[in-house]
Amino acid sequence: MAKRLDSLDSLRGIAACVVVLTHAVECAGYNAALIPSRGAVMLFFVLSGYVLALPYIEGRPLSWRHFLIRRFCRLWPPLAVAVAATCLLYWLAQPRAPFIGDGWDRPMTAELVSHCLLLSEANGGCGSFVPTLWSLIFEARISAIFPILIPLILRWPVAVVAAAIILSLVPSAGAETAHFSLFFMMGILAAAYADRLAAAARSAHPALVATAGILSIVMHSDFANGLGAVALIMVVRDYRRVAAAFSRPWLLWLGRISYSLYLFHISIFLFAYYALGGPLSLTPTILCIVVSGLAASAMYRLVEIPSIQLGRLWTTPNPAGRLPRPTGVA
Repeated sequence: MAKRLDSLDSLRGIAACVVVLTHAVECAGYNAALIPSRGAVMLFFVLSGYVLALPYIEGRPLSWRHFLIRRFCRLWPPLAVAVAATCLLYWLAQPRAPFIGDGWDRPMTAELVSHCLLLSEANGGCGSFVPTLWSLIFEARISAIFPILIPLILRWPVAVVAAAIILSLVPSAGAETAHFSLFFMMGILAAAYADRLAAAARSAHPALVATAGILSIVMHSDFANGLGAVALIMVVRDYRRVAAAFSRPWLLWLGRISYSLYLFHISIFLFAYYALGGPLSLTPTILCIVVSGLAASAMYRLVEIPSIQLGRLWTTPNPAGRLPRPTGVA
């Protein structure tokens, strides 16, 4: 199971690179509409649902309290470091017009920073300061109810999915959360029905399944993106040669740093954009990509690993005091 999760982590790493490429193109002054960054985020949601569901499906569920502790330690410490680093980079760059979209187009205030740390959308929320945090808002909200959601979706999948669709269509404060919960549900069901999906995958050529997944990911439809994400999970999980290819060391490294890379890269690009006074040329763009990878690697080692281990230490009896290196984490 660990090897399968590692290969799926590599898939997450590739999706993070798609988001990085989108912001690199935008900061260079070009239109990035053709790059499927939205589809990459839907893939993140489906993967999170898949990985988080496995302990429950395999008969080793966590209590709600333990789940929330681990999820907090997984998500919040890297987020806090990324927000702190963004504050420093913003102060150094002193951004001014022309602004790039809504990135750093508002003054840095204690209120704005608090919205980022609390993952709040109030008064513009964190989207104008750390743009990638928009997805973390929904990740955190859905994580808070995940221990309740998973037994419901496993027992009454059609009813729960239908209820989520209805809630997403009714104008309300929770409509967006209900909408994005559907992609967590897709991941949960992909884990729950893994054997059936594997049999279906093996009946078709992997190239066909992969092509269908990629074509769905690039469509301008969240639901198509979600289905494409499930297809790509099937390809990576259920075809041994593909899983072996996705287990190469450099892809595994990319998967491990994907969360930090997703969080941190946009602030580096925005700093370069404003510090240099406008769109980036090729050399600064490449330097931003390299610095983003190095910063993400450092944050993974110095922040993510210790915080994940701390969450496990707080929730798992371990008389020997050993803290295993985390793999395949959502």
